[in-house]
Amino acid sequence: MSAENQRLLEKRIQSIDQFKLIDAIPERIQVQFETAKNLNLYAWFVYRFYPVAERQLLSALELGLREKLDPIIPAYDKAKKGNNYRNRFGDLTLGPLLRYVHDEKLVVNEDFRIWWHQVEMNAKARRDFEHIEKLRSEDLEFIEYEESDFTIEEQDKDHDYFGPLSKSLPRTRNAHAHGSTMLNIPGTMKFEITQTILNKLYS
Repeated sequence: MSAENQRLLEKRIQSIDQFKLIDAIPERIQVQFETAKNLNLYAWFVYRFYPVAERQLLSALELGLREKLDPIIPAYDKAKKGNNYRNRFGDLTLGPLLRYVHDEKLVVNEDFRIWWHQVEMNAKARRDFEHIEKLRSEDLEFIEYEESDFTIEEQDKDHDYFGPLSKSLPRTRNAHAHGSTMLNIPGTMKFEITQTILNKLYS
């Protein structure tokens, strides 16, 4: 292996090794999460392993959710029809589990780093717009300010992240589970998402 490839591999190891589940999470779930990390890392050599790693990761998420929430989610009630979290056999799957977490606010937007990143982007965009308006209204040639000079207001937080995410993750898992030829762009965002959800639930 060339020195450059060795450097890139070490960088890849660091990028995936940063994700950790807290000690309160049972070992059997930790093992599934670590398996997904190792598959993702090995995909550096075999690109086709990326969707396998993602499927494993979402399976670990489903296992962690089910073990934590199974004792507290109500039994199936046929009178509720489509509003049940369990199917008529009493089973819990990833989609309804995430819907329960979202509905009960066990995990919220503010728990996600990417949500806060978007909040900051919104605040900066609003600041820039306000500066442009000031330039026009006061007939100024320029305004000086630091990139870090912005304040977050409630309007900057007006976007939902976890709601759409709770619907898209089960679709991705189902695509992998029922057969798919898609190849993922290698990344670590879903590891961060899984880490965030499970660590919050078990903390």
